[in-house]
Amino acid sequence: MKKQVILIFIYLALPMFMKSQSLDTLNKERILSVEKQLEEIKKSIEINTAKSENLSVVADLIISWSGIIFTIFSVLIVGAGVYTGIQISEIRKNAT
Repeated sequence: MKKQVILIFIYLALPMFMKSQSLDTLNKERILSVEKQLEEIKKSIEINTAKSENLSVVADLIISWSGIIFTIFSVLIVGAGVYTGIQISEIRKNAT
């Protein structure tokens, strides 16, 4: 009778033990998978951060150069306006 109880206990307990072992293995696999995904996300964030820093440098260069170019054109337009005013003044002097 004692052997039968032990055998029944082993028969019932062994599958539960195996399930818990397989669940532990499954959980470990899930944890490793999540850790791997986190590492990939961290790498992606680092790459995107580097790209955004490069883009901000390019944007700063474009902004500074566009300011310089705008200033040059402004000076040229002012110079052209002054030159045109002088020419108009000369034409009026010669016309009278």
